[in-house]
Amino acid sequence: HRMIGTCPLVAKGTIEPSAHVRTGGALNEVLHNGNSRYQRVDTDWIRVAQRKDSAGNTVAGALLEPSATNILKRSSDLNNATWSKVAATISADSAEDPLGVTQSDGIIGTAVDTQHGVTQAVTLTAADYIFSVFASAGDQSWIYLSDQTLANGWAYFNLTTGAVGNTGADCINAWIEDWGTGLYRCIMKFTGTVASHTLAIYASDQDDNAKDPAFTGDAATVNISAGRIQCELSTTGYATSFIFTGSATATRNADTALRYK
Repeated sequence: HRMIGTCPLVAKGTIEPSAHVRTGGALNEVLHNGNSRYQRVDTDWIRVAQRKDSAGNTVAGALLEPSATNILKRSSDLNNATWSKVAATISADSAEDPLGVTQSDGIIGTAVDTQHGVTQAVTLTAADYIFSVFASAGDQSWIYLSDQTLANGWAYFNLTTGAVGNTGADCINAWIEDWGTGLYRCIMKFTGTVASHTLAIYASDQDDNAKDPAFTGDAATVNISAGRIQCELSTTGYATSFIFTGSATATRNADTALRYK
């Protein structure tokens, strides 16, 4: 018998892939400190991954994902004009990304007591969204993610301890994933409206209990580094694998599985 269809996610929320299964074609594995971190996936590949369940047991299986669209453009290039700079300059390729390659961009705050970071306008609908960024600390330990169009759609994350800080009332949920070597994926969930929304990534010197991550920079030192930024519809309730974008949004097709018996 043959069964064809879209299978459920066996290892949803996986942080690190642990192995490959090759079904054909060339094997292209990226290693970081001896461990697989990311794997290219195409028609010749499936992903195999593992995670811990609520009881601490290791759960392994094929990482099959639904279709998703990253609506943020230039998802790994904060230096591009698509990202508006807010009292900040960008140091390109200043820190490691999840591949272990120095491609995350540094945010350098000006010598003014104000907010420092980048923003991008996106058109949303009346649905839940997940906003995520891979980030690491510079001379500041906190990162602030926000939908600036919402009254209280914000969350703080500690890039030194890996803890979620204060969140605004319009933030449905916020969580953080530890990717090792000081790198974290910071994630917040919020509900959009049918309008243009401004998504923001700011450095912060503290876990502020307000929509105001202001501090005084020095116009020279990287405050935080960020890259692999994504905003997607919350069809699963968690952040799916990163989808690279250039000058336009990009969509990953749903993974499917064939079972022959």
